[in-house]
Amino acid sequence: MVAAAGLGVGVTSASAAPSHAARAASSYATQVTADGVRLRTGPGTGYGVEGLLYYGDAVDITQCSGGWDRVYLAADSAGGLGSGAAGWVYGSYLEPLAGSPIGGGLPSGCE
Repeated sequence: MVAAAGLGVGVTSASAAPSHAARAASSYATQVTADGVRLRTGPGTGYGVEGLLYYGDAVDITQCSGGWDRVYLAADSAGGLGSGAAGWVYGSYLEPLAGSPIGGGLPSGCE
């Protein structure tokens, strides 16, 4: 399936997100494969958009639902989102991050 550009993810503040170390054991490091991918508040296009992700932004997948991945932004995004922002992005816009020290596999329920 080919998804239209701009499906995406939701954001929470960095202070509400667990620490990077706390997520490491149950996350999978990936990067965004397109520019302008929407960061959404829930797993679907009916949820609000709180920001945009750009090619090469590093995110850690912590949960999956119906082709959507719950992610945490590992570093500041080119789109202005800060490290630790969290939300949902359509899985087609992510690929494994080579050489990552995080995670050993996809979280339960992810394909």
